[in-house]
Amino acid sequence: WTNSNPRQTFFYSLLFGIFFFGTSTSWIHISIHQFGHAPLSLSIALTVLMTLLLSLFYALNGYIINKLAGQASLLQKNLLLYPSSWVLFEWLRAHALFNGFPWLLLGYTQTNTLLNSFAPWFGVFGLSLLACLISGALSCTIQSTSRSTKLLCCVATLCLFSTALLLKPLKFTHAIRSQRVVLIQGNITQSIKWQPEELEQTLQHYYQLTETVKEPSLIVWPEGAVPTYVEWIPGYIADLNQLLATTNSTLLFGCPLFDKKTQRYFNGLILTGEHRGQYRKQHLVPFGEYFPLHRISAMILKLIHMPPSGYSSGSNRQAPLELNGYKVATFICYEIAYPNLVLNQTRNKQMIVVISDDSWFGNSIALNQQLQMTTMRALETQRYVLASNNTGITAIIDPQGRVLKQAPINQTGIISDTVHAMAGNTPLMRWGYWPVWLSCLLMFLIGTLKQKRKEHENTRTRKQS
Repeated sequence: WTNSNPRQTFFYSLLFGIFFFGTSTSWIHISIHQFGHAPLSLSIALTVLMTLLLSLFYALNGYIINKLAGQASLLQKNLLLYPSSWVLFEWLRAHALFNGFPWLLLGYTQTNTLLNSFAPWFGVFGLSLLACLISGALSCTIQSTSRSTKLLCCVATLCLFSTALLLKPLKFTHAIRSQRVVLIQGNITQSIKWQPEELEQTLQHYYQLTETVKEPSLIVWPEGAVPTYVEWIPGYIADLNQLLATTNSTLLFGCPLFDKKTQRYFNGLILTGEHRGQYRKQHLVPFGEYFPLHRISAMILKLIHMPPSGYSSGSNRQAPLELNGYKVATFICYEIAYPNLVLNQTRNKQMIVVISDDSWFGNSIALNQQLQMTTMRALETQRYVLASNNTGITAIIDPQGRVLKQAPINQTGIISDTVHAMAGNTPLMRWGYWPVWLSCLLMFLIGTLKQKRKEHENTRTRKQS
């Protein structure tokens, strides 16, 4: 970016995006081809199209910022214009293009580094900005011929890491109640999960695993663990509640929901046993759970032989799920990737539960990517996160982002531990991302105004000469 004109920058950034998303989101092809049964050529074509669309965010970022940068100094570019524009374009990608794609934000690279102590203050977007600033400072140190510039960049980087070290011990939440939790990973393969003839066996499989719980617990099954409507299996639900009553336990499980009043379908979860309630998924997966551009979507589905799915989005004002005097923020799969959604739903709640079914992505890197994002949500809110997944990765994560226990991938597994409901809000939960956005806008404006002033002075000098 520093040594290229806008057209070259567009090309280099597009190339970067193609390789970046081409390697890190190749699992899109697995879900379309392996489980959607689309022809190989079509699944590759759709994956390439998605990669190109995502790459455009980098390409447009590079082009626009270099067009505006003009005669800006190396310091202005690397410490003001480039970092601020990068984060603003990340925000744009997280909210645009079919509900947004907040996957693979730069801040996630700092999940397990010293800089993660900034997470409860500024969240993943704030960490993106810090990573950009450090990268810009290092770039300046290498490229600049000025000793004062090199010294400034080194001192600034050292200050950031020193501040991170000082923030490390700070805690904004405290335990108010202990809770025994049991997470069950059923490991039902996607190829048979929704087959009607497999329903009885699937239900019995989860029932038998739940029978192993011998003390009062919050038991969590993954997304779609019950692959049918609970109204159709009243006998099974009654037996389940009777089993839970023997240990005074509560069960949370994923299943499809149907609203008789509105005649609408939802991807949801149900709380049963000692406590009752339900949650309807708000952020749906494009093409998997709802269909933008309906006519085009219908044509694509016909080509890949996938039946249309017509889930509706749940309200953003649903009654919270309550257990033993505390409230639980619940999310289904893709929702945990949305930083603002998690912040809004977690305020005044003391624990986070996310249920998923990542078997759609086989053994790909998508499983680890989702675990990393889930870990970031624990850091941002300083709460325990219970992540129950069908085939993996099922994990219990503490408020410091440490994975306490984890079930092996592609195996039936049960993990249990005693966790705590956490009261209190982190600074990020209080003020949201406003400090990050204001910082980015201020940096961008200062960089642009200084560059315009320099251009004006150069023009005036040329006129005088």
